[in-house]
Amino acid sequence: MARHTWCKTGQIGHSNAHQGLDSAETVNFEDIPTRLIDVGASGSPCLKMVVTADNNGALMKNVSEAGFVALSYCWGGDQPAKLLEANVEKHKCSIDPAKLPQTVRDAVWVARTIGFRYLWIDSLCILQDDLDGQGNNPDKATEITRMASYYGCATITLCAASAERAVDDFLEPRKEPSFACGPIRIQLVSKDTMQLIGRVCLGKEPSLYPAEPTTTRGWTLQESLLS
Repeated sequence: MARHTWCKTGQIGHSNAHQGLDSAETVNFEDIPTRLIDVGASGSPCLKMVVTADNNGALMKNVSEAGFVALSYCWGGDQPAKLLEANVEKHKCSIDPAKLPQTVRDAVWVARTIGFRYLWIDSLCILQDDLDGQGNNPDKATEITRMASYYGCATITLCAASAERAVDDFLEPRKEPSFACGPIRIQLVSKDTMQLIGRVCLGKEPSLYPAEPTTTRGWTLQESLLS
């Protein structure tokens, strides 16, 4: 991010530099999500929703400089924890982690662990109200048109590939992959000291990879491609 020019360039066709901010900025103001989950600073792991247009631009500048993480995951049904008109103000004060599905809780943990403060999760950052019982939701309609910016300009997209539902845990050991042939482990020895450095594993991969849950859904496929 510090040295690669391409990492400072918006992949939707415009530069990420904007007036009054230095060249280390990575996100244009217009590409910053309307709402984000603030996972808290180091030593103060609060959890709340923030509206980026608030605070007279101070929050926008902070997000622009720090970047944000976007989560790509399978809902697997309706979400018990989601943003509604009735809980907007409550979520601005705090969000109870115990009430979040496991995939979202894992995503919060990852964001904190890798040093990011801001996390975008659709269920908690887009109003989910069905205003007329027919799916009418102006906020969702607007936010869906911005998905290319959100996933294309996120510093990192976290893909919960192994989770079939939001209630599933994706932070767990993977099963050993199957190989069409092998694997064969070959010792790697230093030609100077003749000491064992490690081993190289050679194997022929299967012709067909098992499908991850996120590869079987149109929304999550789109999110990976946009990222």
